[in-house]
Amino acid sequence: MSEKFVPHASVGQVERLLAVHSGASLQDVTDATARNRGRRIVVRDSEHLNGTEICGLWLSGGDVDQIFHAKTRYETYRTQIVLHELAHMLLRHDELDVADTQMAALFPDLPVGRLLTRSSFRLEIEEDAEHLAYTLAQIIEGRPRSVSGFGEAFE
Repeated sequence: MSEKFVPHASVGQVERLLAVHSGASLQDVTDATARNRGRRIVVRDSEHLNGTEICGLWLSGGDVDQIFHAKTRYETYRTQIVLHELAHMLLRHDELDVADTQMAALFPDLPVGRLLTRSSFRLEIEEDAEHLAYTLAQIIEGRPRSVSGFGEAFE
């Protein structure tokens, strides 16, 4: 495993730690995250998530991390969901006790080691993951996003 990521790392720091460059693809970032963690990553859509409060789900078990996302017709939405789950991985949120306790209560019969979902921003770890996902998105887009994001809607 490589260096530890922090939620508020700069674009340059993340590029250096993942060994990716501005304009990298989602697959490049996914592959770099897999190398960083020393585990395979599989990304799949799931109809079971459509119509629920959960739009993204990370399952960690055995030697593979699996990301499930709600089916969507918008590639940017899919990308943001996947980046959010990758950010959880880079921040090592599967090593936090809160993940086990919280998810065990929600999914007591699920036979996986760790599980995190993208559903709300109430928890600090969700905010941290969203912030790092935003930084990863800037790398993919090859340019900084405005802080509010509203400026892009009027360009």
